[in-house]
Amino acid sequence: LISPNQKFILYSETEDKTFKTYLLNIETAKTTVLGVRTLADKCSWSPDSQRIYCGVPESIPSGLYPNQWYSGKISFNDYVVGINTNIPAQLETFIRLHEKIDISKIEISINNEQLILKNKKDSSIWVIELIS
Repeated sequence: LISPNQKFILYSETEDKTFKTYLLNIETAKTTVLGVRTLADKCSWSPDSQRIYCGVPESIPSGLYPNQWYSGKISFNDYVVGINTNIPAQLETFIRLHEKIDISKIEISINNEQLILKNKKDSSIWVIELIS
């Protein structure tokens, strides 16, 4: 997942039937392991490339990732994190959702005031207000 300013790449890899998430600085070739385990497809960049918002599973069942998640054989109950990409990448926002949502798509509004989430379980759309 390339940042809007094309200076960073967010990616994940499968490891021991789970996954890790990384941030690659293209200019320095430095990779940072993020403190959250999620799939890059469950994330989105802010328009200014300063933050990444991700749906992060509360728990990760053993499985073959990402294939079993894409095919719907595995589902997650996510919370939302916001990560400041200033080095070192730092967790900045934590939002626990009141419903069991498996975030398949996350977008940030143009004014950076809302997150728009798509629930993979039933295709419902959720909007979360961000508080500055």
